[in-house]
Parts: sequence; structure tokens; C-alpha cells
Amino acid sequence: MSESDSKIKELIRKFLKFEPHAPSLPLAETLLKKVEQDYAESVKHRVQLARHLYSIRAAINMPELILDENWNIVGYSNSFLLLTDSVTDFAESRLNLKDFLCEGDFEKIMDYQAKVNVLDDLPYDEGRAW
Repeated sequence: MSESDSKIKELIRKFLKFEPHAPSLPLAETLLKKVEQDYAESVKHRVQLARHLYSIRAAINMPELILDENWNIVGYSNSFLLLTDSVTDFAESRLNLKDFLCEGDFEKIMDYQAKVNVLDDLPYDEGRAW
């Protein structure tokens, strides 16, 4: 048993002393192992997804902007620097995408995004024409 395992078991024992309705030690250990397995599986899937994304990026070599939920530029791919080096200033300042694009282009993107979002609500599974 590793040192970290013994520390975890000791913490579980202390918890069980102070919590009368807590699960037994064997059940707590089983639950802990399940959480550890789920976490390991999650990490494995995340790594696979990252590898898949990197392979797509390598295949198409398309410049990418990385945006946050408010459309602020937070990063960029290396291939973007071939187009313009001002992207570094935008990413460092976390400026909005609309400040980076030509006038009217951001509105076009938002219109397109609204059309794509409508597709999410279509009754695909009902078997009718949509």
C-alpha cells in the first residue's frame, strides 16, 4: 500500500468516526476506487480528443482563433501568425472578435451562428420532414 493510499484510508476512518450515517470503510473504499476509475477514464478520453484535434489541425493547417464564451480572443494557432502578427496583441489584450474582423463580418458570423442554433431544435427523431 502506498503512502497516499494509507493517508486516504486514514481520512476515511476519521470521517466515519464523526459521521454516523456514513458508509462503511469497505463501501467507502469501493466508492473511492469507482471515482478514481471514472477520473482515469475521463483523462483518457480528454487525451484522445486532444490527439484527434491535433491531427485534424495538422491535416488542414487552417489558422484558428481560440475564443472564450464572450467571443474574446484568448489564443491562436501558430499558422495564424502567417496571416497577421497582430493576432498576438489581440490575444494578449483579450479583445473581442468583432474588433479583429472587418466591419460587418462579426454580424455575418452571428447570423450564421443563429441559423446553426435553429438546427438544434428540429424534430430529427420524429421521422417527419423538417
